Amino acid sequence: MNSLIATIGLLGAAQGAFLGIALLFSRFGNRQANRYLAGYVLVFTVALLDFYLDEVGILARYPWLEALLWPREFFYGVFIYLYCRELTLPELPQPRRLRFILWLPAILHVAASWTLLLLPESLQRSIMGSGDGLAAPWSAWHFLLDDMEALLAIVHFSVLMVLGVRLLNEHRRRLPDQFSYTEKINLDWLRYMVIGTLLVYIVWVPGELLLLAMPSAELGRWHSLVLHLSMVLLIYTLGWVGLRQPDIFSTHRKASLLRAELVEDPVESEDLLPPDDAPESGDKYSRSALSPELAQALIDEAQFLMDQEQLYLDSKLSLANLAERLKVSTNYLSQAINQCTAQNFFDFVNSYRIAYSMKLLGQQEKSVIDVAMDSGFNSKSAFYAAFKKHQNMTPGQYRQSIR
Repeated sequence: MNSLIATIGLLGAAQGAFLGIALLFSRFGNRQANRYLAGYVLVFTVALLDFYLDEVGILARYPWLEALLWPREFFYGVFIYLYCRELTLPELPQPRRLRFILWLPAILHVAASWTLLLLPESLQRSIMGSGDGLAAPWSAWHFLLDDMEALLAIVHFSVLMVLGVRLLNEHRRRLPDQFSYTEKINLDWLRYMVIGTLLVYIVWVPGELLLLAMPSAELGRWHSLVLHLSMVLLIYTLGWVGLRQPDIFSTHRKASLLRAELVEDPVESEDLLPPDDAPESGDKYSRSALSPELAQALIDEAQFLMDQEQLYLDSKLSLANLAERLKVSTNYLSQAINQCTAQNFFDFVNSYRIAYSMKLLGQQEKSVIDVAMDSGFNSKSAFYAAFKKHQNMTPGQYRQSIR
């Protein structure tokens, strides 16, 4: 049984190493994001390698290996936060202060752990073991690397995960105001990856807290087993999803256009992104120079252009595309759409697509998927969702009603 579990851990480490190296040397997509994802995967790989070496007894014979592989807890949160940040705000440079704050705990942990390599083997074993009989300052070193390390790592990881989830939520809130489609830019797959990480986190945290309260070799072994098996499952899931949806691991800078629009006018961009406690509507454009009269004139011109040139049939139409045709700021156009139609850009464009699709649905020779594609939608599911939202019925029900 032990050999089987050790083999599973080794296979997970091998899969993680292969995936991480492939990401590091990938020439496609957002290479910086790929590097962060590679770091994230490789940290799990180190954890699984440590687990395997412990299961087969190698760490017991060579304590310096344990010291070498020890410092990893403060890297998980950093890599996943930076990955989320790179995909949601790719054009926003990282401030030096942010980089310093993010990497400092990990650097300190590496320094404290790898300094053990300079000590005699017997002292290494005592510091990384129970710590019994250690005199100062070795007892303090053991306390920092054992008890305090776990608590600080939990807090560190929790804060960065909350910040990463917040970035994803803000990204999802911005999409309807900027794009007429959400397929492949909504970062749903990243949300699933975060959820997978949280499941591993749920296994890790209660076990660590329980071991701090009630130290037990047997409990520690079972906790380690379940934790590392969950890591193996996460790594294989990432690999499997990557094969089914390669775009995950070669994400182009799809969010760059979004970020460029948001930083186009600093004052107006703040209006487009109200604080979390601000109302969804009302005075979020209070500082804008666009008057209600000018907003109405702008929306009239936009509607005329949409009617005459049928821009809504472009499945990749964005707010920036339409604003460029109108020679206006994306922020002004967004404000005009929000205030004059009580819609976001996504619903504004899809209302035209639905009206056009209703004409096509009257042609019985066209299938529903053909109607969806011809109307500017990227998928049948997006068409069904938009049609039901605008007409309170499915396309099939509408076609049946007009027969």
